[in-house]
Amino acid sequence: MIILHFLTFDLLCKMHPFVNFHSNDHIVYWAAITGGHFLLLHAGEFTLCPNEHFNPSCNLALGDITSHLSLDGQHYSMVHVKRSKTDQRHQGVTLYISHSNHSFCPACAMNSNLALQRSRPTLSERSPLFLLEKNQALTRQRVVTFVSYLLRLFGVDRTAFCGHSFRIGGVSSASLAGLAVYEIQMLGCWKTDCYKTYINSPLNALLQFPQCIAKTASITYQYANPYYYQNNQNA
Repeated sequence: MIILHFLTFDLLCKMHPFVNFHSNDHIVYWAAITGGHFLLLHAGEFTLCPNEHFNPSCNLALGDITSHLSLDGQHYSMVHVKRSKTDQRHQGVTLYISHSNHSFCPACAMNSNLALQRSRPTLSERSPLFLLEKNQALTRQRVVTFVSYLLRLFGVDRTAFCGHSFRIGGVSSASLAGLAVYEIQMLGCWKTDCYKTYINSPLNALLQFPQCIAKTASITYQYANPYYYQNNQNA
C-alpha cells in the first residue's frame, strides 16, 4: 500500500509551460493527459496496458472521435470509449470534450493531436488515437513516465503518481469546481444511485464542465485524506 497523489487541475496548469508544443510527441502526450483528466479516465482506458498490442476493436482509435456543433454554437467532440471499468456490459460509453476558455484546454489539445495524426498519410480511422513519432501507440508506462518528467521539472515528488492519478485527479478537480455529486457520477459514468440516470442532463450543461474546472486554476488542491492503493492494482 502506498499513498497516491492526484493530478489535479492546479498541477496540470503548472506542468503546461514545460510542454514543448514544437515536439510532435509532446503534442500527443498532452492531448492524452488533458483528455484523461477532463474525461475522468483511468490510464488503461486511453492507453495500452503492459504487453498489449493495439486493437481498434477495444482501444481508442482515430475513428472513435467525431466533431460536432451544439445548437448554441459550441464546438465539441464526442469520444466513444470502447472499454471502461464502469461499463460492465462492454457496450462502450460516449464522452464529450469541449473548450475550457483557458490556456489549458482539452479541446484545443485534442484538436492539435487530431491534426497531427491525420497529417500522416499511412494512418486510417482504425489507427491509434494517440500515436507517437516512431509509430508507437501510447502505453500507460510511457504517459506516466512523461508526467513524471514534467513534475520533476518544477520540483514535485513524482514517485506517488501512476495511472490512477488521472481519474482521481479529475474527480478532485470537479469537486473543487463545485460540481454536484450526480454530475460527477455522470461525468465518470458511475452506475451507483441508478435513479439519477433518469435525470436527463442537457448537452450544454455537459459542455460547461471544462470551464467550471478551469476557474479553479489559482486554487492549490490540498489533501484532506490520503488515498491508498494496492501496488498490483491495474490503472
